[in-house]
Amino acid sequence: MVLTSQIRAVFQEHHGRYGAPRIQATLRGAGTVWSEKRVSRLMRAQGLAGKTRRRFTKTTVCDPGQPVAATLLARDFKPEKPNQVWSSDLTSIPTKEGWLDLAVTLDLYARCVVGWAMDATMPAELPLRALEMATLTRNPGPGLLHHSDHGSQ
Repeated sequence: MVLTSQIRAVFQEHHGRYGAPRIQATLRGAGTVWSEKRVSRLMRAQGLAGKTRRRFTKTTVCDPGQPVAATLLARDFKPEKPNQVWSSDLTSIPTKEGWLDLAVTLDLYARCVVGWAMDATMPAELPLRALEMATLTRNPGPGLLHHSDHGSQ
């Protein structure tokens, strides 16, 4: 019971991130010597499990057979006025219900989101919906430069 309470205290101290190997090492550093197997078994009996790292999902898939547009931005990420340069990107966000795909359009002058779109899948229309939202809300004039990576969408 004493070991179980120590395990629970270390687990809560580290916000549920530590699994049996780290908890066993922490206890060993504090002078309590128990095997990792025992710590693991007691954690399992208490329903304690350390949080796992998020998986990386690849969102940019380049097709070498497709033509590549010229990069007009030339790494000049500091435009002089609003609605001069926009940038878009896609990402996947893990949720309790599964992955959520998000497309965002930023105004690089103000560093603010001007358009966004979400979907459970990543169709080619997703970044277009974010760009459409941005153009409807900001109504940019001629000369706007829109930059994005070379992903399949």
